[in-house]
Amino acid sequence: FKALHVILSGVPGLDTSLRLLSAEGQVLMERKAGKGQEVAIRNLVPDVSVASYLLQISSSRSNPEEAYVLRVEEAELAPGTEEEPNDSLETATPLAGDAHSLLLASGEVCLGDVDLFSVAAASEPRLLDVDLSGAADGKFELALLAESGAVLVSTPIESSASSLSLRAVPVSAGTTPAIRVQANALSGPAAYKLTVTLVPGVAPPASTWPAPPPNP
Repeated sequence: FKALHVILSGVPGLDTSLRLLSAEGQVLMERKAGKGQEVAIRNLVPDVSVASYLLQISSSRSNPEEAYVLRVEEAELAPGTEEEPNDSLETATPLAGDAHSLLLASGEVCLGDVDLFSVAAASEPRLLDVDLSGAADGKFELALLAESGAVLVSTPIESSASSLSLRAVPVSAGTTPAIRVQANALSGPAAYKLTVTLVPGVAPPASTWPAPPPNP
C-alpha cells in the first residue's frame, strides 16, 4: 500500500527541524538533523479520515544564501516495513506472521525518532529472540516492552554498534509485547533490519540455572 516520504534537504551550516502537524496545530511527529544534513519523515501512512496535514520547518538560524528543498514523494511499502507514526504502543507497527515463526522488519531512525513494533499474542508462553542489524555510526538501544509500556529487557547503549541482540526473553501467554528501536546519538538517518524468532517455551526457574564457578 501507499505511504509518503517527506524530505527536507540540508542547508550548509544549519541545524534543521521538520514537524508534522495536525490541521489544528498539534505536533504529530518531529525529526531533527545536524548542520547541513537532510531530515526526513519516511514511511508516513496518512490517516484516511484526515483531510490535510501541516508541515513546519525551523532552524537555529537563517541562511539567506542557500535555499532548502522540500519534497513529498509517494512510495510503496513492502511487507514488514515500519509504518509511521509508530512511536507509541498504540501506533506500533504490527509484525506480520503467526505466533511461532520468524518475523522480519525494516525501518529507519534518526534523532528524535522512536520505532515500535508489536508482536501478536499467543495462547501459550513463548521465548523471543531479537536481532537488530545495520545500526552503525551511532548509539542505539533495543528494548522489549510489556503491554503497560514497562521495559522488560533492553540492551545497553552501544557506541557504533553494527548489531544488537536480545536472547530468550520470556513472553507470557495472551500478551502483546512491543519491540522498541531508538537512537540516542546519530550522525544521520540510519536504516536497520529486525529479525524476531519466537518459539514455545518458558524461562527456566532461577534455581535450575548453572551455579557460577567458585571463586579461586
